[in-house]
Amino acid sequence: MAKILFYIVLLLTPVIIAGFILSNANVLNGMPVIDQVFSRVTNAFSGGDTTLNLSQQQLKQVDMGLFNNTKLTTLVLSNNQLTQIPSQIGNLRQLHTLDLSHNQLEGALPGEIRFLPLETLNISHNNMTALPAEIGQIATLSHLDVSYNNIDTIPNEFFQLKRLKVLNITGTPLSQDIILEIRSQLPGTKIIQQ
Repeated sequence: MAKILFYIVLLLTPVIIAGFILSNANVLNGMPVIDQVFSRVTNAFSGGDTTLNLSQQQLKQVDMGLFNNTKLTTLVLSNNQLTQIPSQIGNLRQLHTLDLSHNQLEGALPGEIRFLPLETLNISHNNMTALPAEIGQIATLSHLDVSYNNIDTIPNEFFQLKRLKVLNITGTPLSQDIILEIRSQLPGTKIIQQ
């Protein structure tokens, strides 16, 4: 029965499965390759083909084939070893939730995130130092978690996020002046700061 399920998944997601093999060849330790991939794919999907959970997979990079699944509405890449997100993230034009927390992301997200209709973006617990100016173009964004990053400034475009309801800045070096400016420009936003 398990092998039948595997072949069904194999037919539905060949690009993702190939990506698992290529991206995680260093993790395959003694198990037959087919069983290892089957295990990861089974654990990855939690809501049909619109939700993909690849958390805790020891990923160091995202396979480019992932960005061909334009039906994704939720993508969870948390608790991996990612250092960057490719610009092809902008291909996921139906993505509402993106969780990149607990990785090793540096710098800023690619500007192509402006193409995503995100409502929730979690980049907490990374090594990010900035938010891209293009974040202000995500008019649908309502929940943003940038906690425990090295972000010490906010681009002016950030203040265009008029639908932002919750902003978590815990553990960031943002100055009180910047926090007061956020409160002034986005009065409807609840700022979480512990």
